[in-house]
Amino acid sequence: MEIFGVCHSSFVLEETLRRIDEQLEHRVPSQVLVELPTNYDQLVNRGIARKGTFFDTIASSYHKRGSAIIYGDRELILPDRPLSLAEVLLPEYFFDSDERDEFMVKQIRERKPNVVILGVGHTEIIAPMFPQASYVVFHHDLWARYDRIRSPQAHRVVRLVENS
Repeated sequence: MEIFGVCHSSFVLEETLRRIDEQLEHRVPSQVLVELPTNYDQLVNRGIARKGTFFDTIASSYHKRGSAIIYGDRELILPDRPLSLAEVLLPEYFFDSDERDEFMVKQIRERKPNVVILGVGHTEIIAPMFPQASYVVFHHDLWARYDRIRSPQAHRVVRLVENS
């Protein structure tokens, strides 16, 4: 299994895809787990989520090439009432990061994807639980301070250049 920790920024989306492909030596994995909620398609159909976001674009890219896509994040359940600004700005309102990480670990163990693509904040917690996996972190200047502090267990750190 190969785990990729990414900084999910549209500024480095194309470069992230290209560099993941390089790391995979242009192999098409049979299964790719991405950081999207398990009910992502329903959220799109309801107009709550939209296509073309960072992880949706990654998932679409691999799906078009024949990979099965696993939505590895917890189901997002929204209340049947308007949300306040605080609720929208604080994703912890819906579920905390620890619960998300535990859910992602469970998904990885049960579904056994070849490739896992998650935000660096998640992979820093999850990758050590899979010592047999190759772990690569993608770093961007915008996130340099963050990446210097973290990622001590990464096998490789790859610097990304902003999309041109």
